[in-house]
Amino acid sequence: MVLLTVIGALGSTSVNSISLRHILIGLGILVLIAVVNGLNNTSPHLWR
Repeated sequence: MVLLTVIGALGSTSVNSISLRHILIGLGILVLIAVVNGLNNTSPHLWR
């Protein structure tokens, strides 16, 4: 029983860490897109 609970806890934590990593990566991509869009809107001469 203890082994099953430990395996379940490890599995849930690994899944949580993977999902949290994906959420952080998604937020980072959104921030990068927002920054690039802001640069394009404020100073378009840098990109053209």
